[in-house]
Amino acid sequence: MRFIKVSLILLLATFASQAHAQRGFYAGGLVGMSIYSDADVSYTGGNAEFQSDIGAGFGLVGGYDFGNNIRAEGEITYRYNAADKWVDGGGTTLLDGHASSFAFMANGFYDFNLGQFVPYVGGGLGFAIVGADIDQGATNYLDDSDVAFAWQVAAGVGYKIMPKLILSLDYRLFGTTDAELTLRNGTRVDVEYFTHNLMLGARYKF
Repeated sequence: MRFIKVSLILLLATFASQAHAQRGFYAGGLVGMSIYSDADVSYTGGNAEFQSDIGAGFGLVGGYDFGNNIRAEGEITYRYNAADKWVDGGGTTLLDGHASSFAFMANGFYDFNLGQFVPYVGGGLGFAIVGADIDQGATNYLDDSDVAFAWQVAAGVGYKIMPKLILSLDYRLFGTTDAELTLRNGTRVDVEYFTHNLMLGARYKF
């Protein structure tokens, strides 16, 4: 019985020391692929669909690991997608230009510590500057941006290549409330912004 008690005490002490050692600030970066779902565009008198190509996302993160599997994090991420088509009742119009977002997020994550591998789930809230610079041939008919409420959910897995350095791969579903943009002719349009993101990341704990 004494042996069991001593073993349990040592085991709990080990877990406590590991949890304490995991606490601390960290910083890192993200890079990956961003797919902007076909966006519904609504305006007075009609609606349309904006289509874009597969794009890219780049971000910086910084946060604090509380040592109990919970992390709090701030994130700044830029997403970019080249414009492809505008589809409405009059047919399909080929486009040039791009749609983009610049997001500022407050995230929370829960880590499942499994040795070298660390699966995690989480999400965040914040705001994003959603914009578009769209040309049709030689004519620019949209160059505007709007600030919208933003949200995201994420799931992925990290791998500890060093005690303080973790590489990660995750999927992030990112969206905002509709952005209100104004065309060159003065027409106001409400544009959906909703992206699927596959991101590679690295974070270093101080």
